[in-house]
Amino acid sequence: MGSTHDGCRFKEAQKDLLKVLELRPGHSSGEKELEQTARAGEVLEQATSFYDAEEFQKAEEALDKVLLSSSECSQVFSAPP
Repeated sequence: MGSTHDGCRFKEAQKDLLKVLELRPGHSSGEKELEQTARAGEVLEQATSFYDAEEFQKAEEALDKVLLSSSECSQVFSAPP
C-alpha cells in the first residue's frame, strides 16, 4: 500500500499551498485547501497503519474517506495495476 499512497502527493500539495500562503497571507481558499489536504493526508496515514496492522475493514473505511475528499487519489487507486 505504501508505494500507491505516494501517488496522492499530499505532502507536495501542502508545500505548494504553504508557498501560496507565504505569497498571499490570509488567502482563504489556500487556507481551506491546506486544512483539507492535511486532513486527507492524516487519514491516508491512518489507512496505511490499519492496513499494516491487518485491520482491513478499518483501512478500507479510512481509504474511502480519502477517496471521497481527493479526486486525484481516487484516480491513483482505481488505476489498473
